[in-house]
Amino acid sequence: LSNGFLNPIEDCDMVLASEEQAKRLMSELKLVQGEAIPDTYLTDFNMQTDESFSRIFFHGIGATMMMEQDEVTDPEFSKYGPFMVDMSFAAGLKIRDERFKCLGARVHFNAEQMVTAIYDCDEKKLFQPG
Repeated sequence: LSNGFLNPIEDCDMVLASEEQAKRLMSELKLVQGEAIPDTYLTDFNMQTDESFSRIFFHGIGATMMMEQDEVTDPEFSKYGPFMVDMSFAAGLKIRDERFKCLGARVHFNAEQMVTAIYDCDEKKLFQPG
């Protein structure tokens, strides 16, 4: 990712002139439901309930990172449930401003698709409900 020739990515904020322009850009990038992003039944996305958070990973943009635990996965992780999204690779990425929190997390889900644990790579701490 750090090779500018292979990955000519420039970190910047993009400000679009209108919502229509944003929709057109998302369509051109194929970031629309049913193409690069799976269809969703999400109608009440609010990030305030466990169900809403879970839907991001099972029926939204996080679905591409979802994996089922198997014999090659660290046995320590399997006690938190059969599903996991591991974004710990992002912990080593540079942040553009020291005011921002470092990236990286691992989210575990049970068979009912509910969060059972979140490992925060910045704090090096596992958080569990309750």
